[in-house]
Amino acid sequence: PPPVSPGDLCYLLYTSGSTGRPKGVLIQHTGVVHMVEAIAPVYGLSHEDRYLLVASFTFDASVEGIWLSFAMGASLAIPSTSEFLEDFAATVARYRCTLTFATPSLMELQSPELLAQAGMKLLSLGGEASPITLIRKFCRHMRVLNYYGPTEVSVNSTGLVCHEDMRYPSSIGWPLKGLRCYIVDRMNGTLLPIGVPGELCISGIQLAKGYHRRPEETSKSFVRNSFLGEHEKKEAQVAYARMYKTGDLCRWLPDGSIEFLGRIDHQVKLRGHRIELEEIAHRLLHVEGVQDAVAVVTSKEALVAYVVPDTASIQDCKDHLQKTLPSYMVPTVLIPLAAFPLTSSGKLNKAALPEPAAVLEFKSNKRDNSMSWFERLQNTPENQQQGVIRTKLKTVLVAAGVHTIDGDTTWADAGLTSLGIIAVQRQLGREFGDAVAVSSTMLFDHPTPNALLAYIERALCPTEDACQAAVHQHQ
Repeated sequence: PPPVSPGDLCYLLYTSGSTGRPKGVLIQHTGVVHMVEAIAPVYGLSHEDRYLLVASFTFDASVEGIWLSFAMGASLAIPSTSEFLEDFAATVARYRCTLTFATPSLMELQSPELLAQAGMKLLSLGGEASPITLIRKFCRHMRVLNYYGPTEVSVNSTGLVCHEDMRYPSSIGWPLKGLRCYIVDRMNGTLLPIGVPGELCISGIQLAKGYHRRPEETSKSFVRNSFLGEHEKKEAQVAYARMYKTGDLCRWLPDGSIEFLGRIDHQVKLRGHRIELEEIAHRLLHVEGVQDAVAVVTSKEALVAYVVPDTASIQDCKDHLQKTLPSYMVPTVLIPLAAFPLTSSGKLNKAALPEPAAVLEFKSNKRDNSMSWFERLQNTPENQQQGVIRTKLKTVLVAAGVHTIDGDTTWADAGLTSLGIIAVQRQLGREFGDAVAVSSTMLFDHPTPNALLAYIERALCPTEDACQAAVHQHQ
């Protein structure tokens, strides 16, 4: 085969399409090699390390895992998606892995204690904003890195080593060696000072060649770098001649690092006001006890925020927003969820968020609480098998810390955390065995006690004969 030169294409990867029609990004060998060389000293891997690859091959984080491991003499484990979604810690232990890259949304579902016990020593976060509560939780048990980078700049562009007592926890770090970052005013194209939000532009050797067969969009996103000084050497002018306009809203922090504020194109106009959706989510993440948050505008032009609470209440969230945002930016509805739905790349899947109307209907139709749901459950079985099923379900929920609940209460409202959901699913699998199909999305697919009970009873009691047989099996 002909020799490969640094300027040859390494791969073509399509963007997720979350910011428009997917575009094929043309990445050269030189960009990937430079990225690996820049992050290798921070990782410090050896032949004793094993990288758990959970990023799909259509997500450019997989490029980091594959080539970083090979370049540093480490080994690579590639489990099936069902393996690590079912039990992440067990997967780490099974393959004897010491590190992984994952999105914050995926790691919110994991226990850092269990991962550390399984052998995990290093966690690299990226793909979306990392909540400080998540960073602090994992920093107590392992090294945590936080990397930022668009696909168009060969995976990683900035990064930092995280600490539990970070002065600027929302920082995405400093540019990698050989890259330059600029915060630019989109209106007049001038550089902005510390603290002033603007568009992040990146220049350097890692920039993609452009978009496959999209010359017009390539010329819009990859532009001439007008910030090079006359005194700079010709070599530098060539290396930094172009810059990529990320479309991300960022600002410089006093320590010289960069804070990610969200997508510029997430700004919407509602009832005459310009609203930055990422700013609402950013404020919610500052509420103690909130793991994750996102704000959206529905098709009916309602401003809605979804939160994944740990210890915070919805009232805590409302109070904080009312104190820190103008009234027109405070969401009409705040909806708690046990966890956010994810795409195959482990990123937030906004299209799968529950409709606000459906959630509100659940809450408006709650039954009389004079008798608890558990009491009604035990008092209304239609047959012996239903009694056995309901007793087992009650035992599992109480063990997970759910003591007082209404049948149409969502798991988040019942106080069940992300880790609690995983614990409940595992215990249900032990209690009912193969008779009930227990998956990693079971409680998301059946978001209330009534829905879960109906699912289990349908699985075990499709007919009267099946009920009688199941009584003897599960007693």
